[in-house]
Amino acid sequence: MKTCPNCGQPALESHRFCMRCGADISAVPAAPPPQAPGQYTAPGQVPYAAPPPQQYYAPAPAKSNTKMIWLIVGAVAILPAIAIVLIIAAIAIPNLLRARISANEASALASVRIINTAASEYQAQFHHYPEGLGSMGSPVAGVSPEFGAGLIDNTLASGKKSGYVFTYHGIDTKHDGTLNDYEVTACPEKRNTTGVRCFYSDSTSVIRYSRSGEADKESPPLE
Repeated sequence: MKTCPNCGQPALESHRFCMRCGADISAVPAAPPPQAPGQYTAPGQVPYAAPPPQQYYAPAPAKSNTKMIWLIVGAVAILPAIAIVLIIAAIAIPNLLRARISANEASALASVRIINTAASEYQAQFHHYPEGLGSMGSPVAGVSPEFGAGLIDNTLASGKKSGYVFTYHGIDTKHDGTLNDYEVTACPEKRNTTGVRCFYSDSTSVIRYSRSGEADKESPPLE
């Protein structure tokens, strides 16, 4: 602080002119700071410097367990839902598997009947049964119709369809060079997964089945 020598108005050290009378006070020296009450400084004695105030540090707040509590509550709430999902899955998955097996077996039976019909038509046209499934498949340009009669689709002619593997071969029972009979089998690619029963048929068109292995002419016929 400093004081205007003209009117005695106190002013800050940064003021250049008196706020009251407008006198130039830029050259007026600042007044020394007043001593604290009761404090006396003798001539030549270094004024007493008060120790710096001690800083106070507030204790760190205690860690909250709210997040952990919510995690526990959430886990407890989710567990029943997980259990319900597992129960539903345990019921639904076997039912889906049985439905898939049933559908695959029905498709395999239909395919065996298609092969029987195609083989009969092939025999009526060429006077012998086809050598393999490929002979009843789509025609091939430049190849005799005996090796592509167009009686079954190419998927079935490939020997695999709807989880089943089909095996067909013509038979020369009289050993005269003419295929006068045939055998066809259809078995699941993965037993108890893509199907359960194997099927068998021949020129009699009777379809037989087996649950324990490959079906043959000695297996029981379908009712």
